Amino acid sequence: MRALRFLCAFVALFTSVCGCQQLADGWRTQVQEYAKAQQWESAIAVVDEELKKGPQIPELLEWRARLFLWEGQLYAAALQWKYIVTIAPADPDNWIALASVYWRQGNPKQALAAVTTALDLDPARADAHVVRGRALLALQDSTGARREFQRAVELDPRNNEAKAARDSLKEIPRHKLLIGSESDLFSFAGMSQQNEVSLSSRWSEHWATAFSQGVYTRDSVYASKFLASGTFTSRHGGALTVGTTVAHDNGIIPKNEAFFAYDRGFRITGAPVLRGLELIYGQHWYWYRSARVLGIIQTAVLYLPRDWTWSLSVTAAKSHFGSIPSQWTPSESSKLQFPIFPSEKHRVDGNLLFACGREDFSQLDQVGSFSSHTYGGGLGFEIVKGQELKGFALYQTRTHHQTDLGFGAQYGIRF
Repeated sequence: MRALRFLCAFVALFTSVCGCQQLADGWRTQVQEYAKAQQWESAIAVVDEELKKGPQIPELLEWRARLFLWEGQLYAAALQWKYIVTIAPADPDNWIALASVYWRQGNPKQALAAVTTALDLDPARADAHVVRGRALLALQDSTGARREFQRAVELDPRNNEAKAARDSLKEIPRHKLLIGSESDLFSFAGMSQQNEVSLSSRWSEHWATAFSQGVYTRDSVYASKFLASGTFTSRHGGALTVGTTVAHDNGIIPKNEAFFAYDRGFRITGAPVLRGLELIYGQHWYWYRSARVLGIIQTAVLYLPRDWTWSLSVTAAKSHFGSIPSQWTPSESSKLQFPIFPSEKHRVDGNLLFACGREDFSQLDQVGSFSSHTYGGGLGFEIVKGQELKGFALYQTRTHHQTDLGFGAQYGIRF
């Protein structure tokens, strides 16, 4: 009889515990259903009601933080995870979650600190290395980011996210060497030819340099010019380029030049056609033996869908000849660039050019009182990755029935 009463008591206790467990687990089912329907406020209300019933169970707090994150309340989610890591500081999952929220908030330094704590607790977490890589990338440390993504792949070879991020950060060539030749056939003078070699280098996120050496030939007269420039790029403030030239002019090119340009780009979201806008303002001084020229150049580059770009440029030039009063003359140009065969291996691009007014004042025949119309176009072909070949041709009509037929080619290699 005593054994029978003990058995009945045991069954009643077991049934009571199971019933309580089912009731306790009911909140989780409700939260999951609300979350699936994206009814975030209702899901958070269920969690808050459970938190009122007893001690703050970490699982409830974690659910509350996730729901804030899914709802888009990043600030509230960050506060929740910060509280969670104070009561459970030894759990790397919590630190990784906090770092992810910081990263989404646009606080990479705080994200880096949080995920570093997670890796101190568990260095073998591939997902933590991915989050750390994202934070380093946002802090412009591409080398460190690539190292973190590579470590994540080593720990988890099936992590496609880490593989894609690592592959996107392959070493970008710093230098570009260009070798070009250009010829002009004038109806009013002998042929002019220009050969040039230039080297541009990007040393860091902020600094770049460019050097070039050009040789000019005009009616068996030779001239040469050396150009040097430097560019400082600010992450949010645009880019400023300053440069100068020295020349053995022989009366056909400027003796000296100086220039600067400020370049600022803007990303446009939500517009169906215009994807981005780049504005450039520059001034260029030319000192000839018998003339001085100041060119003020304003350019707008419109970035269109499918990698098309359209640039519009207006130049106001002030020319001064000895005792003759200075005068301002305008010129305009428009250039449309577009892909013809946008292949990843052998890309072919084209461009069309129209300009009216003077050209770039790089030679003496472009200084003086005349007007012109220029029509041109070109093709660019990527031979292999990092090597390209470009060609162009133009036809210019000037006042007094003068013409200029120009053509040239350029080879470029990145390394």
